[in-house]
Amino acid sequence: MNKIPNPHPFDNLYRSTRQLHARFGTAQNTHAAISIVAEEWTEVQIEAYRLKRLGIKGGFESTKLAHETADLIVTLFGLCDLYGISYDQLLEGMINVADKNDAKIPGETHEINPMTGKVQRIEKGQS
Repeated sequence: MNKIPNPHPFDNLYRSTRQLHARFGTAQNTHAAISIVAEEWTEVQIEAYRLKRLGIKGGFESTKLAHETADLIVTLFGLCDLYGISYDQLLEGMINVADKNDAKIPGETHEINPMTGKVQRIEKGQS
């Protein structure tokens, strides 16, 4: 397992994103930010489907997907910054989601929706 450097790469990425927007004066355009998130998400999907089609999981071939995902994270950081969401708030949100995910128990609290493949809460009264 790789040791996570200090500062954490997300710290560097968030700082870098804010500096990028400051250098180019792009931190105030909501429409552009949302469009760029959609564009980056499309690039992630294209690469993921390419790897699926080729039957590739992991290794050198999946490096592009990692880079496209990082680009998406950068655009999401920029969108959060645009709406005044601080890095600490974002980290708090990540911790909250991780805690919620850790509390999900297959067959007890959550199940996989057979139509969507998404993990969902088991409705009370359901067996």
